[in-house]
Amino acid sequence: MKTAANYYVPDTAERQKLVVELKGIEERVRAAMVSAVEGKQKTPFKDLVRQEVEALTTINEKTKTQFAGIISTLPLAYNNVPAIFRTLEKKTPGQGGLFSIFVSDLCKGCGECVQVCGDHDALRMTVETEELNASLTTAQIFSRLLPDTPQKYLGLYNRWRTAGFARGRAPESP
Repeated sequence: MKTAANYYVPDTAERQKLVVELKGIEERVRAAMVSAVEGKQKTPFKDLVRQEVEALTTINEKTKTQFAGIISTLPLAYNNVPAIFRTLEKKTPGQGGLFSIFVSDLCKGCGECVQVCGDHDALRMTVETEELNASLTTAQIFSRLLPDTPQKYLGLYNRWRTAGFARGRAPESP
């Protein structure tokens, strides 16, 4: 949410007021996410954020619209990703993460990623339109502004183990 506030709210004074509110927004949204998961509800992340932002009295309507607008265009999820949110959040409250898939601008449209994803329904092939391209471009630009994903959210992938090296480490130099 810091990235959205810092890069998508142009009014400096309003941005500063929003940044002050972010800790509270994040805490309330996280509590709502936990409640939704426990209640087996499928409330989208963007809706939880929008509810919290609309309730703010310290920022103007234009800022609320700008902030909620960028959040609503991003592919962010917490519900169907137990290894990223639910499991980590139960183990260590405050550590559950958000899941996102940003389509690369290098995508050739072959559909292999959709096949690999399988029944998870996280990706779908769709007809290319100007609106879709605008949405994908916005998400791609946003993804470049994000910090690197912490290793704890990346699962057990180890490029050396995948490549067949013993103990999952790079080969030693002679």
